[in-house]
Amino acid sequence: MADKNRSPELKITEKDLDPLFARLEGNTLTSEDKQLLKNICHFLIWLQEKYEAGRLTIHNLKRLLFGKRSEKRSKSKDKGQKNKESKGTDSTENPQVPEEEKTPPPSNVISFPSRDEDDPPKGHGRLGADDYPDAEEIFIPHPDLKAKDPCPENCGGRLYEITPNELIRIIGQSMAKVIRYQLQRLRCARCGLVVKAEMPPGMSQEKYDARFKAILAVQKYFGGVPFYRQQHLQALQNFPLPDATQWELVEQVANCVYPSVRELERLAAQGEVVHNDDTSVKIVEVIQANKNDPERERTGMFTSGIIAKVGEREIALYYSGTQHAGENLSAILKHRSDQLQPIIHMCDALKSNLTPAFKTIILHCLSHGRRKFIDVEAFFPEECAYVIEKLGQVYWHDAQTKQEKLSAQERLHYHQEHSAPIMKELKTWLHKQLDENLAEPNGGLGKAIKYLINHWEGLTMFLQVAGGPIDNNIVERALKIPIRLRKNSLIHRTCHGASVASILMSIIQTCRLNGVNPVDYLVACQENRSQIFKQPRLWLPWNYQDCVRQAQAA
Repeated sequence: MADKNRSPELKITEKDLDPLFARLEGNTLTSEDKQLLKNICHFLIWLQEKYEAGRLTIHNLKRLLFGKRSEKRSKSKDKGQKNKESKGTDSTENPQVPEEEKTPPPSNVISFPSRDEDDPPKGHGRLGADDYPDAEEIFIPHPDLKAKDPCPENCGGRLYEITPNELIRIIGQSMAKVIRYQLQRLRCARCGLVVKAEMPPGMSQEKYDARFKAILAVQKYFGGVPFYRQQHLQALQNFPLPDATQWELVEQVANCVYPSVRELERLAAQGEVVHNDDTSVKIVEVIQANKNDPERERTGMFTSGIIAKVGEREIALYYSGTQHAGENLSAILKHRSDQLQPIIHMCDALKSNLTPAFKTIILHCLSHGRRKFIDVEAFFPEECAYVIEKLGQVYWHDAQTKQEKLSAQERLHYHQEHSAPIMKELKTWLHKQLDENLAEPNGGLGKAIKYLINHWEGLTMFLQVAGGPIDNNIVERALKIPIRLRKNSLIHRTCHGASVASILMSIIQTCRLNGVNPVDYLVACQENRSQIFKQPRLWLPWNYQDCVRQAQAA
């Protein structure tokens, strides 16, 4: 009997049925035909059992039949053959191809330039000592010898110090190290006077230190570990950590970095490019308000993600509540200087992402258009393959511009030269499908085609605007953080709790985008809270270390 947990694998198409039926009528079935018929019978029985058990939904059926889908395309089939042919050949037989004659591989949809032969090969995956910059260093001297001592071989030479051998040892521990101080107390036997020892100078009397709070915030608002789960996990290690206490601690951290987030908002408003999008969220306070007032105009709840590029910096901002991404972006753009040109705004085609009150240069996400064809590829393989391949060539050219580190203007010229002809050819093909009735307008393929045609101007704006991105993937990746939090913690109890989450997610993701350790930054913010409130501009993730060094020197 077929496996109950998954559908039998059937590799058969409509074209294979006619010869199979002919062999069936002529009683000339092969062993492969008999096995195929057995698989078909097993599949029908499996399908009936799933249906009768009530476990077969359209979504499950699609995943069981076609497997989990991925938007990544397979690499070029002839790539391996080309590599084999290139090995063992002299450089004079294969002259260097000029830069202007390079063409993208036709079957790679979202591919990136391959590694040059001169580049070193990838490592074995192990991490060296330098990969642990914050490791505690312990120097172990030789027990008997030191520098300038005579050589133990009595060769007449003397020893001198060279680079020491390094050994990394990773020791397991709980989330925090708990220290119990016992301050000695003495009582006079005659008068009853009690004297006690004092804490060492510089030792804080606070129970939870700044680094512990920072780690707790990162685990919750980046790792997505709920407070109650952390409570039970630490209890298993004899470290009681109530969820209510955890909330109080991360709230204190958010209060320290709040001025930095407001400064990041003002700085993001002066950026060159901004991305935004929404995902859903649940806030108990808002849900209760909706029940108490059924006539409320806005009942939905959203977490908006906004990524702004300001020079070489990238700023991430999150907002959770009843406002859409476009409304949250409008609140940021109020701080934009009137002397600046309209900001480049990348988003998908939803109106909720737009900012009608502010003039922006709107670009639409090419990945959203591509995804329309990915969804119907199983039903229209040839047509979708053509579109996906053409868009893949555009992505290949965009990867080339990133690898060569072209400026915004150089990147624009590169795309106009290489990507514009591809998009023009694609547009002609799209119109042909509808004009000649080659695709049903209301079918899956027709709707995907109409999406590209209806938003063609925004989808191709990267060919007209210097610095314009081709997709909104950066903010979609950033939204994985609140999505992870939502899947683990499910809800926010209050709007204040959602605000605390937004503040900490904004700081942590901004640190991540700029290569800054978020734990170190959150520690510095707690230890210098008064200075941050006075001059938040000097305490941003990329420049706070200068202020820390100045404070330590003083």
